Amino acid sequence: VPAPVAPGPAVVAATGEAAKFPAKLAVLRAGVKKGRLDVLAEITGRASGKVRVTFIAGGRRTSFDAPIREGRIRIDRRLSRVQSRRGTGIVEIDYGGNDRTRRDDVRLRAADGKARLARKVAAMEDGQLLVSGTISRRARGVVRIRADYVGPGGTLEQAHLRASISRGKWSVRSPLKPGMAAGVQLSIQFTGDGRRGIRGEQDAKQVLPG
Repeated sequence: VPAPVAPGPAVVAATGEAAKFPAKLAVLRAGVKKGRLDVLAEITGRASGKVRVTFIAGGRRTSFDAPIREGRIRIDRRLSRVQSRRGTGIVEIDYGGNDRTRRDDVRLRAADGKARLARKVAAMEDGQLLVSGTISRRARGVVRIRADYVGPGGTLEQAHLRASISRGKWSVRSPLKPGMAAGVQLSIQFTGDGRRGIRGEQDAKQVLPG
């Protein structure tokens, strides 16, 4: 009689938003130039339709839709004098998702100064998630990292990490949560610095085991 075979680990199928592809929303630039809102963002080629954009400045909110074209979102919109006067403000981009792509959103500052956010390392090592990179030496505060992954129940889970900025560098190391070892989708964001006139920037990266 053959020896009994020990059961392997249970495989949990992803459900709902977790079963879709990540939107991979990334903001390359966001500024106010000559009275116009200038934004360039990237998104997965599977995304379709439009995003909802809101610009907040001068005590006012202006909302409008912007189309997704070939994995890019380009915004060049004239602002009122009240909103363009300071040359900065908050931009919100909300993508509602489709039948193949998860919803995603971002909120950051539009300004002239470049953050120069750059990811150098995004990996799993010794049961931990390691993410690090560089940024303008003028930047202060933290880089915020959102890690999306499929949890043990098959649903989309999120972990939120903060990497302190020091002399143009940032880094964070965190233990892997159950389900992360199969892969995570990172959203890496510096929200901006209004005092120093530095814009917000956002990067996206998938991290797989091995």
